[in-house]
Amino acid sequence: MKKPKKAKDWADQIRFDYAFARRTLLERGSVQPMFIIHGADEMVLFPAAFGDVGDKNLCANIARALAIAHDAACVSFISEAWGRSVARAPRETEAEWRDRFSAIAPSKAEDRQEIIVVFTNWRDRDGELHAAARTGEIVRNAAGKPVALSELSNGEGSPEGRFVNLLPPERPTAEEREIARAVLSEIGVTRLAALAS
Repeated sequence: MKKPKKAKDWADQIRFDYAFARRTLLERGSVQPMFIIHGADEMVLFPAAFGDVGDKNLCANIARALAIAHDAACVSFISEAWGRSVARAPRETEAEWRDRFSAIAPSKAEDRQEIIVVFTNWRDRDGELHAAARTGEIVRNAAGKPVALSELSNGEGSPEGRFVNLLPPERPTAEEREIARAVLSEIGVTRLAALAS
């Protein structure tokens, strides 16, 4: 698997990781959920497998530990997902719209869209944390093969969810990195696809 490119500025990394997800989708026909840990010395790809919400939370916590262990300045998450676009009705409050939107899971909605999501968190040179999301609808041909990705959002806004804010509030110390490596080793997370940046 070809690795994603590394941006000169972390704010641009979402563009490279989105292109990586698009290329993977078109070449392989699917995108496995994956965390991309952009560490100080290497890039680590952490493929994730989700059976339930507990698995998702566990994988997010492992990604957090990997970010600390590798002194990451940027972490991205890519995956296929079900999405849904629900317009706000006239005179509907934000709370009413959110209640209506969240009343049915996107995977169960008749108007669902098959999408690729990319969440990227990064720390800028001043130490401030940022997050962005980018999504694209999967376009399939008559045989069901993915042939394109139609962009839905391009990184604007403030994403929320378990796969956002995976970086620690401050850059980890050497001791914190060592503790994270020990914890990862203890739970058996030692053989991942580490790629030289």
